[in-house]
Amino acid sequence: MPELHEPMVALRPMSAGGEVVEDYGHAGLTLRAHPVTFLRADLRGQRIVTCAEATKADDGRWLQTAGLVLVRQKPGTAKGEVADVRAPLSFRDRRRV
Repeated sequence: MPELHEPMVALRPMSAGGEVVEDYGHAGLTLRAHPVTFLRADLRGQRIVTCAEATKADDGRWLQTAGLVLVRQKPGTAKGEVADVRAPLSFRDRRRV
């Protein structure tokens, strides 16, 4: 059977964010930029602070932060840890799941 000669196909390069999504989908991690990096501008527009900013906030102040969950502990009242591109943040999730 003769070899087929197919035309070359030019694919658009993936975006940096797309590469990170694919890394997590296939390997569960990435060596590229932190995923929150691509969302930071939108998060700031929603008044969501970085983990580094949250650690400097006054005690008792209500705020929102975003990141990846790094550690989940049992029981549900145990502390957790979230990290964004700048810093980790330990917290206690008081919601009932």
